[in-house]
Amino acid sequence: MKRGLWVAVLVSAVVLGGCWSEPGPEGPQLQFQADSPSCATVEEYLFVAGAAGQIVFQGNLHVPTPCYILTAQLVPLRCGCCRCPNTYQVRLIAAPLGDVCTECLGQVPFVGAVRGLPPGTYTLAVVVVVNGEERPARVFTVEVK
Repeated sequence: MKRGLWVAVLVSAVVLGGCWSEPGPEGPQLQFQADSPSCATVEEYLFVAGAAGQIVFQGNLHVPTPCYILTAQLVPLRCGCCRCPNTYQVRLIAAPLGDVCTECLGQVPFVGAVRGLPPGTYTLAVVVVVNGEERPARVFTVEVK
């Protein structure tokens, strides 16, 4: 049976004197579900696409063993002192569940979406962090309808 983990993180973007800030709960929301980890049977991949009012993503992340939990955070990115318009980062964070585990390369399938977006062109950077070690960001430009 698959076990899912839903994480909702709310951020907002409001223009203040030419810069963006994130004060309220009305804005883009991250919806995320990671399935139960297992021994790897498929290649690691990441798919990102724009859709109506959202950016959707799904993938399969390889982790050192199948005893990892995967969570996600939505981070509005900054350009100097200001918030970069239409630019977000999704951080996928894999952390070990315990000390004793099956010895095989693990995988964690996942799906998610950044919802509540008005139409436009968006940049989404996806950063994977495993055991505190950050991998290089994968950057996508997508059209939201």
